[in-house]
Amino acid sequence: MSSHPLTHHEILALIEPFSRLGYQADLASSQRLDRRLVFRPVEHAGDSRPCRIIETLVLVSRGANAFRLERHLAATGGPSIELVADGQEPGALLDRVRSVAIADPFQAGPGYCVGFSGRVEAPDGTVALTEAVAHVGEWRMTLEADPVRGMRADVSLTRSVQDGATVPEDLLAVLGRDWGLLRPSGTGWAGTARLRGRGAARDTRTRERMLVAARHLSATFAGPAEHFHAAHRRARWHVAMRRLFPLAAAALLILIGAACTRIDITGDATVRVLLMSSPPILMILFFSLREVPRLELPPLPRTTNAGAWPVLRVTDTQGQPDEC
Repeated sequence: MSSHPLTHHEILALIEPFSRLGYQADLASSQRLDRRLVFRPVEHAGDSRPCRIIETLVLVSRGANAFRLERHLAATGGPSIELVADGQEPGALLDRVRSVAIADPFQAGPGYCVGFSGRVEAPDGTVALTEAVAHVGEWRMTLEADPVRGMRADVSLTRSVQDGATVPEDLLAVLGRDWGLLRPSGTGWAGTARLRGRGAARDTRTRERMLVAARHLSATFAGPAEHFHAAHRRARWHVAMRRLFPLAAAALLILIGAACTRIDITGDATVRVLLMSSPPILMILFFSLREVPRLELPPLPRTTNAGAWPVLRVTDTQGQPDEC
């Protein structure tokens, strides 16, 4: 990052390709010391949903011929997302981010709207997913789609209204093995998700699963809390068995180790050493996984308390915000 602030001549040169396309610099919001240029918001309207999207561009100068262009898109009644591109020419970066149609990062349905943030890495508009955000009424779910390789992605669920609403730990886990439990964290709930595959195939699968989760949350919050158990009874029992597996595996290793001490082996000494050392070796491997398994005795699935969350009123069957 260059140390000197943006000069007047530098600003004029940088905003030239933007001005040609109708973007106006917002000098009051820009930060010359940080070499950060902000452009005035532009409202886009169309027949597709979300029907109104506010676009704000931010150009950051990182030094000689090193720039980052941030394209912030905020959907009315939906989430806000960010598309970023890095390169040497501001004009080329602008063409790159604009190659993504204004409504493409959003998908809406009955009671929900999902937005996908990412890095625009190619001139053809190919986006590498970094984050997915779903708005379901007053609920907001985020998924970090760009985690460290081999690690699970972070998932969070929050609610704009703080009225003591609660959710079951297996709210998302009933969707399959790739979804973890939700546990209280700050003003909301936090969990994890396993993202499988690589590259574009992984991004496509992540988008599909995020949409499945958004539809699941919309359907769940649209009904009374006690209906959740009836709708997902079998899946909740499967989740409970998965939660019990680490404890059962650890107990089995301990039992095997205890049994080995009672076996009289008169054969090869190497066999005796391997047999006696196998339980602790397996235990070490068990706890050396990237994510240490949680040893717990899970509670039995029961009907969620009535009133755990207020019923979400889905008035628009097409997932369109009222102001449209």
